[in-house]
Amino acid sequence: MHIGGTTKHALAVDPTSHRAGVLETKVGSGAGGMDICVDTAGCRDLQGWGRVDFFGHTVHRALLNLTSQGIAETNMLPYSGRQSTDQLYYWRALNPKVVDFGTSHYELRDRMAFEMAEQGNVGARDVLLRIAQRDFKLARAERLVRVLDGAVAGD
Repeated sequence: MHIGGTTKHALAVDPTSHRAGVLETKVGSGAGGMDICVDTAGCRDLQGWGRVDFFGHTVHRALLNLTSQGIAETNMLPYSGRQSTDQLYYWRALNPKVVDFGTSHYELRDRMAFEMAEQGNVGARDVLLRIAQRDFKLARAERLVRVLDGAVAGD
């Protein structure tokens, strides 16, 4: 959205999706290279989506986790390394329930992306690039990106 010389972004939120539990995912362009596979009430009825406007440099933060659910330590580490050192690990004093970081969704996404790419589906390319940048499956992902790039160039 473009307003008065400034680009304004909007985030749409399905306010009912939390009721469906963990949703099945597929390779896609969403966060983590995944999209959901199923329609939620909000997906079917776009009028039901909540809208939040924000600018690219909007200040934001997480709220306290007041549930009994655990959180992975990797999710509490600084993202960009720009925090002052006295704030880096403030959360340790709160004694949160720390759990292992679950990777099952990413493993499924990776398997789907590899299968898609091996069948020549260029829809897997973005996920393969993510894998090539961040994962131990680097060589396989890079090879499949080259194969897909050749398939695209030949069209």
